[in-house]
Amino acid sequence: MAPRSVAVGHDGRVFVGDEEPARVVEFDSMGRFVRQIGREGSGPGEFRSPIVGAGRTLVVNDPQLSRLSAFDSRGALLWTRPGACCRGHPVHVDRRGRIFVLAAPLTIGGVVADSEATVVFSPDGYPTDTLWVPGLGGRAQAKSVVTEQYAFSVRVPFVSGYHHAITDAGGVVFGESGSPELVEIGPDGRRRRTPMPWVSRALTTAARQAARAAAVEDLVKLVDRSVLEGAIALSDVPNRAPHFFGLRVDRCGRYWVLRTSAAMGGLGTTFDVVVPGAKPITLQLEDLLLEPGPRWAVGDAVVAAIVDDPDGPSLAVYQLPRSLRCTPGH
Repeated sequence: MAPRSVAVGHDGRVFVGDEEPARVVEFDSMGRFVRQIGREGSGPGEFRSPIVGAGRTLVVNDPQLSRLSAFDSRGALLWTRPGACCRGHPVHVDRRGRIFVLAAPLTIGGVVADSEATVVFSPDGYPTDTLWVPGLGGRAQAKSVVTEQYAFSVRVPFVSGYHHAITDAGGVVFGESGSPELVEIGPDGRRRRTPMPWVSRALTTAARQAARAAAVEDLVKLVDRSVLEGAIALSDVPNRAPHFFGLRVDRCGRYWVLRTSAAMGGLGTTFDVVVPGAKPITLQLEDLLLEPGPRWAVGDAVVAAIVDDPDGPSLAVYQLPRSLRCTPGH
């Protein structure tokens, strides 16, 4: 009922981390249900807020429990270890089985640092290294709301910030969403820059107002609307749209750049599929509307958990054209 993350394993299996109840649901490569893994709780093999990653095994980061867990192909628990608190960011498992988990933001003197730490774990769950990538920086990404009953953040629409994704070789690709360039740092520390043919787009006042209203819509059951709208002034919302809203890297080393989101309105989802050094391929999914965050993944299909389906959350699986598949014969 509350899918929070999606991952695709090397064999095409799809895993969804759910929060109501807390569990992991496994599907085959065509989206057919296979099994439930784990259940809600705090014991071994149990979850509070499962964020899934997958390679040859399933890895689950639980930010609420600050714990990593791994499961075999039958859904049996392999091991449980202390994890990295407290981010609901995609978990990546590279070709060597190493696990990459974004750690809590580094705060110095009450100010969030410009770089963020991704903790690298060995295939058996022990921390071995830290990978530093550019942090959010720039304008405030969210505004705080504090009442007698609640304290939470309301995300500011269209604010430019950094996105990053781990490569299958253990490097990192990142980009500032207001800049027409992506940068890859390989495991050897070498940098490769990829210019993108993006043009900055102005936002109308109506679009900014609509996005501001949508940002508070999910919270009006908890707090009076005027309080929420007061947390975000129209002047906080940028007057130019970011170039992109999300980033993934597939097993072939191609960048998948999410170019539209629910905040942009309309239907469908546009990706730029980037082979470094080549012209981007634009891929349009007509029926699918994706949000930024860990609810989508790419293998030999684009897979997403759709939370605004009228009949309840659903899993969408879009098989890729043969020219875009990583695995021969799939």
